[in-house]
Amino acid sequence: MKTTTAMVLAAGLMAFAQAGSSEAAPRRNRGARRALAAQALAGSPTGTITYDTGIAVEFPQNTTGLNVVGNRFNSVMGGPIINPAVVTRVTLFPQNGGPQSFSFALAPNSMGSAMVLEYHAATFMAMEFNVVQLTMSVSLPADFVVSFVGDYGVPNVGLLGLGDMSHSAQGFHAFRGTYSLGSIRNFTPIANRNALLRVTGPGLPIELLDFKLE
Repeated sequence: MKTTTAMVLAAGLMAFAQAGSSEAAPRRNRGARRALAAQALAGSPTGTITYDTGIAVEFPQNTTGLNVVGNRFNSVMGGPIINPAVVTRVTLFPQNGGPQSFSFALAPNSMGSAMVLEYHAATFMAMEFNVVQLTMSVSLPADFVVSFVGDYGVPNVGLLGLGDMSHSAQGFHAFRGTYSLGSIRNFTPIANRNALLRVTGPGLPIELLDFKLE
């Protein structure tokens, strides 16, 4: 099964990231685009947005083979984080190991659909935090989404760990959805949950308690 999964992932992806010492992080050729990091942030201090407390209380299931789960990266009040947002590293906690993937997407529209910008794949270790260092930084809007895709196309497997407590009172940001035609559809917030998924980059705030962009 793992060989089949790896072949499915490799067929539609090209490498862009690396997890630990193993080669990985392909991107799907489905209209995805790469946005280069803003030069203005090159000298900015690096921050990590951590909504979770590091304790997994449940793992949603990929029941159809197309389900995704992740975080919407915005402030506790639902406002934007900072503009622009530049991500250089993603840290996540999957239930299952092996070749799997995650994606960057825009915030959902009024129809509950979020457009996927990029896919990345890596070989993950199960039940622990995995750090994926991107070979090229990704520039994103002030309000964006990162989702864990898992074993794409393989049903009845566990996805990403969810926590039921908020780090530093930053609120809850987890969501679930379904991948379809380059978009995350049926975007649904998960009440009182944060995905164990973190992003790191220059200029990202460490605390997102409550502030507004003027």
